[in-house]
Amino acid sequence: MKPVELPDIYDALQRYPSALTAIFTAACVEMLEVSDQTQRIRWSQEGLRVAQQTARAWEAAVEYFRVSPKVFRVLNASQFLRWVDTGATLCHDSPTIAAAFFRASPGTLLNLHPRHVPGWANLGHGLFRDTWKSSNLAARFFELNPDLTNYLTFRELESFGALV
Repeated sequence: MKPVELPDIYDALQRYPSALTAIFTAACVEMLEVSDQTQRIRWSQEGLRVAQQTARAWEAAVEYFRVSPKVFRVLNASQFLRWVDTGATLCHDSPTIAAAFFRASPGTLLNLHPRHVPGWANLGHGLFRDTWKSSNLAARFFELNPDLTNYLTFRELESFGALV
């Protein structure tokens, strides 16, 4: 079996809109600064996994590739993989929510301990009721989190999420 290389991932991503391959290419350059070859392969495979989940999952993958070099600087390797898994789980239910989760992550993770990432994701996912309105509400919750976590502890954020 031939080992997977970045060009293989790039080729697989080309069946999606060009925005995905463009952001992947730019992110590859950024990842050169913060990761080794093995980590970049795994990083790219995870992005492809996100893109392959549903018809519009490529939109979440765009956000994943766009922000992941920043997130990679904040989280260690196992925390990073847990973050990706969390986003992929959200993507399975709603690419819109997953895209918002990924997009909000760099700002939120500056104020949120990595152990709280799954709980943070569950707060947003808990707002989702399989409707477009609840999907928009959950996405908006994630979009506000970089600002909210400047002022709220995780416990306070949980209370806020329960209130919403």
